[in-house]
Amino acid sequence: MNTYVERLASMNNIKNTDNKNKNTNNTNKNKIINNTNKNNNEKNALIIYEKNDAELNQFFIQKITQCLRKRGIELTLKYRNEVDGSEKTDFVINRSRDYKLSERYEKNNIRVFNNSAITRIGNDKKLSQEMFEEKVPMMPLTENYPCVIKSVAGHGGKEVFLVHSRIEEDKTLIGNKDYIKQEVATDTGIDKRVYVIGNEIVAAVKRSSDDFRSNFSLGGKAELSDVSTKERMIIQKILEGIYADYVGIDFIYNNGEPVFNEMEDAVGARMLYNSSSIDVIELFAEHICKEMQEKVD
Repeated sequence: MNTYVERLASMNNIKNTDNKNKNTNNTNKNKIINNTNKNNNEKNALIIYEKNDAELNQFFIQKITQCLRKRGIELTLKYRNEVDGSEKTDFVINRSRDYKLSERYEKNNIRVFNNSAITRIGNDKKLSQEMFEEKVPMMPLTENYPCVIKSVAGHGGKEVFLVHSRIEEDKTLIGNKDYIKQEVATDTGIDKRVYVIGNEIVAAVKRSSDDFRSNFSLGGKAELSDVSTKERMIIQKILEGIYADYVGIDFIYNNGEPVFNEMEDAVGARMLYNSSSIDVIELFAEHICKEMQEKVD
């Protein structure tokens, strides 16, 4: 195609060509160049979910699809069991929480949002505790009661329990899943989620509930919030040496002081849309396009 375009350009520079042929050649040349540029600019990408999670996140899927389509990127939804990391695509938005899948794409030089390191950290509370407990304030692990037990791979507050005895611990729904046990923060029912895109803070939402968990998906209330100087310093330390495309960093409070709780890899957006005019998915789409352009450059 490029050879043909060059030939037409050469023809256009030949003198003594009648105006009719010259105009025709110019028209054909422009059409071919426009079509070539269009094809070169078109990109295809995958967004990957577990099927059950995809059904719960239709708003996010539809919104990010629209935001990328207007930028010339066609996004295709795939369920986790439909892919293995060998697919040819321009980039992947992996929201399946499977970091090993991200690693396979990365080995094939395919950009993944978030990268495999973030996905691993954001979906393993034990690993997160080990990585950050000496860098930032966290609730210590404990074998005493009362305590909060959390499934290592849980999310959305669904596998988090406040227990007061071994008997209560044995009755939880975690069963034989791996979990951690943390001391109970003093300020229960209150937390804050800070949204981060490209390692930059874009917004924060304070959540509150009558339950000791304040998750929005469990009925907690949410309102837009500032990010304190202490919280910014903690986030900066957490992000040292890692790069987060789009995550939520959650704080709980102990004696009024912010304590890092966890990093949410496949972070949602409903809570932020319900409490503000910030179009965080649009910002994420802009970030993706910028990252992909820098990869090309």
